[in-house]
Amino acid sequence: MQFKEDLWSGDITFDEDTFLLTADRAQTLKEEAAVGEPGSSIIGPEPKPPEPKPVGPNGNGPTPVGNRVKRVAFRASEIPASKIADLNRGVFVPLSREVGEFTFTVEVNVESAEGIPEQVIEQQVKETLRQLGANITEGEAGP
Repeated sequence: MQFKEDLWSGDITFDEDTFLLTADRAQTLKEEAAVGEPGSSIIGPEPKPPEPKPVGPNGNGPTPVGNRVKRVAFRASEIPASKIADLNRGVFVPLSREVGEFTFTVEVNVESAEGIPEQVIEQQVKETLRQLGANITEGEAGP
Protein backbone atom coordinates (compact mmCIF):
# COMPACT_ATOMS: atom_id res chain seq x y z
CA MET A 1 0.00 0.00 0.00
CA GLN A 2 1.31 3.42 -0.88
CA PHE A 3 -0.13 6.60 0.57
CA LYS A 4 1.43 10.07 0.63
CA GLU A 5 4.56 8.62 -0.98
CA ASP A 6 6.34 9.87 -4.07
CA LEU A 7 5.74 7.69 -7.13
CA TRP A 8 7.16 7.63 -10.62
CA SER A 9 4.31 7.45 -13.16
CA GLY A 10 5.77 4.20 -14.51
CA ASP A 11 5.16 2.58 -11.10
CA ILE A 12 1.41 3.03 -11.42
CA THR A 13 -0.41 0.04 -12.89
CA PHE A 14 -4.07 -0.72 -13.03
CA ASP A 15 -4.66 -4.44 -13.01
CA GLU A 16 -6.87 -6.83 -11.09
CA ASP A 17 -4.62 -6.64 -8.00
CA THR A 18 -4.30 -2.84 -7.89
CA PHE A 19 -6.88 -0.43 -6.52
CA LEU A 20 -7.20 3.33 -6.61
CA LEU A 21 -8.73 4.71 -3.42
CA THR A 22 -9.80 8.10 -2.18
CA ALA A 23 -7.37 9.80 0.16
CA ASP A 24 -9.77 9.32 3.11
CA ARG A 25 -10.16 5.59 2.45
CA ALA A 26 -6.42 5.12 2.00
CA GLN A 27 -5.73 6.96 5.27
CA THR A 28 -8.25 4.75 7.12
CA LEU A 29 -6.71 1.56 5.72
CA LYS A 30 -3.19 2.75 6.54
CA GLU A 31 -4.24 3.49 10.15
CA GLU A 32 -5.96 0.10 10.47
CA ALA A 33 -2.90 -1.68 9.15
CA ALA A 34 -0.70 0.11 11.69
CA VAL A 35 -3.05 -0.76 14.58
CA GLY A 36 -4.00 -4.19 13.26
CA GLU A 37 -7.76 -3.64 13.38
CA PRO A 38 -9.17 -4.63 10.00
CA GLY A 39 -12.91 -4.11 9.57
CA SER A 40 -13.31 -1.51 12.32
CA SER A 41 -16.65 0.23 12.69
CA ILE A 42 -15.30 3.35 10.98
CA ILE A 43 -15.51 1.71 7.57
CA GLY A 44 -18.56 -0.49 8.14
CA PRO A 45 -18.92 -4.23 7.73
CA GLU A 46 -16.40 -6.22 5.73
CA PRO A 47 -17.47 -6.35 2.08
CA LYS A 48 -18.61 -9.61 0.52
CA PRO A 49 -16.21 -11.29 -1.91
CA PRO A 50 -17.04 -10.70 -5.58
CA GLU A 51 -19.13 -13.23 -7.47
CA PRO A 52 -17.04 -15.62 -9.59
CA LYS A 53 -16.90 -14.54 -13.21
CA PRO A 54 -17.22 -16.87 -16.18
CA VAL A 55 -13.95 -17.89 -17.78
CA GLY A 56 -13.06 -16.95 -21.36
CA PRO A 57 -12.77 -19.50 -24.17
CA ASN A 58 -9.03 -20.01 -23.62
CA GLY A 59 -9.54 -20.52 -19.87
CA ASN A 60 -7.71 -17.49 -18.50
CA GLY A 61 -9.93 -14.44 -18.49
CA PRO A 62 -13.41 -13.15 -17.85
CA THR A 63 -16.03 -13.36 -20.54
CA PRO A 64 -18.23 -10.27 -20.62
CA VAL A 65 -21.97 -10.71 -20.46
CA GLY A 66 -23.93 -9.50 -23.47
CA ASN A 67 -23.25 -9.37 -27.17
CA ARG A 68 -20.22 -11.20 -28.57
CA VAL A 69 -18.23 -10.00 -31.56
CA LYS A 70 -16.81 -12.60 -33.95
CA ARG A 71 -14.22 -10.31 -35.59
CA VAL A 72 -12.58 -7.06 -34.54
CA ALA A 73 -10.78 -4.83 -37.03
CA PHE A 74 -10.01 -1.16 -36.65
CA ARG A 75 -7.18 1.29 -37.23
CA ALA A 76 -5.85 3.52 -34.45
CA SER A 77 -3.32 6.19 -35.36
CA GLU A 78 -1.24 8.91 -33.74
CA ILE A 79 -0.32 6.77 -30.72
CA PRO A 80 2.88 8.14 -29.13
CA ALA A 81 5.77 5.66 -28.90
CA SER A 82 5.98 6.41 -25.17
CA LYS A 83 2.54 4.79 -24.76
CA ILE A 84 3.51 1.34 -26.11
CA ALA A 85 3.24 -0.26 -22.65
CA ASP A 86 -0.25 1.20 -22.25
CA LEU A 87 -1.17 -0.13 -25.69
CA ASN A 88 -0.01 -3.59 -24.69
CA ARG A 89 -1.73 -3.51 -21.29
CA GLY A 90 -5.01 -1.97 -22.47
CA VAL A 91 -5.43 -3.54 -25.93
CA PHE A 92 -3.30 -6.62 -26.54
CA VAL A 93 -3.53 -8.24 -23.09
CA PRO A 94 -7.35 -8.09 -22.84
CA LEU A 95 -7.73 -9.41 -26.39
CA SER A 96 -5.25 -12.23 -25.82
CA ARG A 97 -7.10 -13.20 -22.62
CA GLU A 98 -10.22 -13.70 -24.71
CA VAL A 99 -8.87 -15.31 -27.88
CA GLY A 100 -5.33 -16.50 -27.12
CA GLU A 101 -2.62 -15.91 -29.70
CA PHE A 102 -3.53 -13.52 -32.53
CA THR A 103 -1.73 -11.49 -35.17
CA PHE A 104 -1.78 -7.75 -35.70
CA THR A 105 -0.33 -5.22 -38.13
CA VAL A 106 2.00 -2.40 -37.19
CA GLU A 107 2.43 0.63 -39.41
CA VAL A 108 5.51 2.73 -38.70
CA ASN A 109 5.65 6.25 -40.07
CA VAL A 110 8.55 8.21 -38.57
CA GLU A 111 10.12 11.44 -39.78
CA SER A 112 13.31 13.02 -38.52
CA ALA A 113 14.91 16.29 -39.60
CA GLU A 114 18.35 14.79 -38.83
CA GLY A 115 17.56 11.53 -40.62
CA ILE A 116 17.56 7.95 -39.34
CA PRO A 117 20.66 5.86 -40.08
CA GLU A 118 19.90 3.11 -42.61
CA GLN A 119 21.93 0.71 -40.46
CA VAL A 120 19.50 1.21 -37.55
CA ILE A 121 16.53 0.59 -39.84
CA GLU A 122 17.99 -2.53 -41.47
CA GLN A 123 19.99 -4.15 -38.66
CA GLN A 124 17.78 -3.34 -35.70
CA VAL A 125 14.23 -2.43 -36.68
CA LYS A 126 13.65 -4.69 -39.69
CA GLU A 127 15.76 -7.53 -38.33
CA THR A 128 13.69 -7.55 -35.14
CA LEU A 129 10.50 -7.65 -37.21
CA ARG A 130 11.89 -10.55 -39.27
CA GLN A 131 12.80 -12.45 -36.09
CA LEU A 132 9.23 -11.95 -34.89
CA GLY A 133 8.00 -13.58 -38.09
CA ALA A 134 6.51 -10.39 -39.54
CA ASN A 135 5.88 -9.87 -43.24
CA ILE A 136 7.47 -6.52 -44.08
CA THR A 137 5.88 -4.41 -46.79
CA GLU A 138 7.92 -1.40 -47.80
CA GLY A 139 6.23 1.98 -47.65
CA GLU A 140 7.38 5.29 -49.00
CA ALA A 141 10.89 6.22 -47.96
CA GLY A 142 12.74 9.38 -48.66
CA PRO A 143 16.10 11.03 -48.25
